[in-house]
Amino acid sequence: SPCSRYFLSATTFPRLRVDNCYKLFKYNGTLLFKIPVPSRLHQAVIQPLPVSAFPDRPASPGPTSTAGAPGVPRPAEKKLYRPPGMRNGKGPSFSLHQHEAAGEVKVTSVARRTAGGIPGADASPDAGLTKSQLKNKRKKEAAARKKELEDNSSAPSPQPVAEPRQAPQVSEKETLEKRVKAVSKKLKQIETLKEGAAAGKELLPEQETKVASEPQVRSELEELQRKLSQL
Repeated sequence: SPCSRYFLSATTFPRLRVDNCYKLFKYNGTLLFKIPVPSRLHQAVIQPLPVSAFPDRPASPGPTSTAGAPGVPRPAEKKLYRPPGMRNGKGPSFSLHQHEAAGEVKVTSVARRTAGGIPGADASPDAGLTKSQLKNKRKKEAAARKKELEDNSSAPSPQPVAEPRQAPQVSEKETLEKRVKAVSKKLKQIETLKEGAAAGKELLPEQETKVASEPQVRSELEELQRKLSQL
């Protein structure tokens, strides 16, 4: 507000379609009033006024403590919870940490059973178990053995490993025939490039290198044909 002593809050549409209202609070958070709006409330503002319309007031005093003031009851002191059996001076007069500091150890029934047996002999792993715990342990061990047997019986037998197939051997004649076909194809490509160059087509550098290797290609082809004729 212009006087800096109040502030306004509102629940508006469309954030909420129901319970639209506006509230006015004091500077300390005290709610002064709440006005519900049955229809949709789109905006709520405080009417602006010049600051000079309100006198300058000093800061409000903070909250003062009333403890010890005459006529003001003192707050009740919090007491520790005690079970009914330990109220009015009943029950033991020592705490747990005092009992442990005295070095006294309470031996349970399981500890008594574990402490027994033949002196010098190794303690049995089941010495401290009750009858029901032993029964449950034996059931679990029997179920585990049964499951292990079922898994071993249902496991598929290993299949024989197939030997890798050997690649068929290629004779020397077949190798020479394949090489003759490859060199003949290369020679045919050279002839095609030469025809294109004669027609005025510009060749790339790698194509020119290929055309320049024509004598070597022809020599290789003649050598392959000679070997093939001797077989």
